[in-house]
Amino acid sequence: MKKIIAFTTGFLFGWSVSAQEIPSQTRGIEKSAAVGVEYRIKAGIALGGISPLPLPEEIRSIEGFNPGLNLSVEGEMLKLFKDKWGLAFGLRLETRGMSTDAKVKNYWTVMQLEGQQMQGYFWGGVKTDVNNSFLTLPVSAVWKFNERWGVKFGGYGSYALKRSFSGSTYDGYFRAETPTGIYFEIDEINYDFSNDMRKWYWGLQAGGEWRAFSHLIVSVDLSWGMNSIFNKEFEAIAFKMFPIYGTLSFGYTF
Repeated sequence: MKKIIAFTTGFLFGWSVSAQEIPSQTRGIEKSAAVGVEYRIKAGIALGGISPLPLPEEIRSIEGFNPGLNLSVEGEMLKLFKDKWGLAFGLRLETRGMSTDAKVKNYWTVMQLEGQQMQGYFWGGVKTDVNNSFLTLPVSAVWKFNERWGVKFGGYGSYALKRSFSGSTYDGYFRAETPTGIYFEIDEINYDFSNDMRKWYWGLQAGGEWRAFSHLIVSVDLSWGMNSIFNKEFEAIAFKMFPIYGTLSFGYTF
């Protein structure tokens, strides 16, 4: 993680300085400030989860939800082209996870029963644990109301460094192939779909920020995944699932 953070800040600083034509009498951060470039280091905590949209009727109730501890660290560069408009680039290391417990009915899935894999429908409880980490490149257009307040909107691309989606089905029954197929009573069966998750993600993000002090900023962002977390060939869950997270961040500006 330390190597990734060092790479993040080094990349952003080096790229910006080499790309600008700046008077030779200024040095370091003053060079960037002279052309409207600002560097930031941010740390955040996120709340959210992975969910189908809309919530399908097969999911009858949510019995429990734990968002987990989702942290992020980011290096960001902001370039203002006019007094109010700008463009922000970043490189972010983040964790995204959750745990849920739901009651389902007529839920299409795949199970290992009697030594073989079977497709069919499940009635009962489903527990899910998600624990992922990503390297993310966010790009946003920025509009500043004044010296303290601003909003931004853009998109992001992410690469999964760690993929984990597992859990169990419990206290229910399974019908093979059709809702009236061969009956199996289920006490508890574990599942692990981690290898069926995709590696590349993209989505939209929007947020706002407040400059509390000259070097301290506070920001709130919402990220919304636009592609399902599973590969196209995946069939064990009948509906698509998308990552949706809100993040509170604190940043230091140079």
